[in-house]
Amino acid sequence: MKKTADVSNIKSKGNTIIENLLIDIKQLPNDPLFEKTYGIKTLPLSEVAKIEMNIKLPVQYVNAIRRGIDESVGYSLNIEMFDFSKSTDVFIIYQLLHLTIANLSIKQFECGSEFELDVENKTDERIRIMSRDIKLKGTKTPIDICNPNITIAVLNPGKRLKIPSIKVISGLGKDNARFQPFHSVGYIPNLPQIKNHIERPKVVDGVSDKEQIRLVDSSGFKESSFLVKATEYKLCLTMSAIANKSECIMILKRIIKSIIDRLEYSLTKIETEQCEIKNDELHLVLFNETSTIGELIVRSIEVKKAVYFNNIQGDKLIINLIGSNVKSTLIKCINTIITNYNIIIAEI
Repeated sequence: MKKTADVSNIKSKGNTIIENLLIDIKQLPNDPLFEKTYGIKTLPLSEVAKIEMNIKLPVQYVNAIRRGIDESVGYSLNIEMFDFSKSTDVFIIYQLLHLTIANLSIKQFECGSEFELDVENKTDERIRIMSRDIKLKGTKTPIDICNPNITIAVLNPGKRLKIPSIKVISGLGKDNARFQPFHSVGYIPNLPQIKNHIERPKVVDGVSDKEQIRLVDSSGFKESSFLVKATEYKLCLTMSAIANKSECIMILKRIIKSIIDRLEYSLTKIETEQCEIKNDELHLVLFNETSTIGELIVRSIEVKKAVYFNNIQGDKLIINLIGSNVKSTLIKCINTIITNYNIIIAEI
């Protein structure tokens, strides 16, 4: 596999790609209706980590990060074993209990961590089973990888709920949202950097839709938007504040590294002659790959013609290129993309 360049000293060379990196953990504003209904002024652990950065690269780089978040490995809790003989409350629906625990937003631990839940209601009233009742297996240590104040179930008087094994498992966010490490992700062109960009006219009350369309068309807004070439984009992400700032960066670096690994795999296919080259045409097939890598390569390479598509089954990516010295051009293009992503990792 091709080794990427050492970028540990890139900053000193002045090749800055990331600017205005912001990681802000703040308390969500309380809803007055929620306070009036439940009498709670501040929601426990209702902070959100907001991550923003300007990336001075073409849009395909930023879009690949956005898509890569869904296509990278994430982690979630999963009930491995449910002991009905020791769980005496027949009104607890196992499927709902499993769904509630699986959807707890957790710190992105590696697989293998194991927990358990054993709660007995010795009171005369129903009690709430909370996420903090999940303990590290074999100990009385409360779980510390998620919000401890989430209701899992309600237990009737004199009843018991026992789940002997809850493990951390891995999966992809595109397959199930439970594995998604970020709550939201998006990007926008950094408009202050765009010259000659005309703002969209504001909607005026009392003006018909037809007239509003005419105002927009005559303003030059469409033409300036189509012709403009943004030089940088702002990437915006949010996640639960159960992760601190260093963990936010660690997860983002892991996602970018997974994109690099996929690009290095494509290099291996090319350099070991596992692609078809005839005259000035190159035909590359990557199994178990998505259009994320296809779009990233096709929009970055400078050749006469470049297209990509996934087959009907969606289990392979096909890239077709036409141009002189197409193989060496493709290798150089992928190496450039890898270097730029390595710079991002070094700067965040």
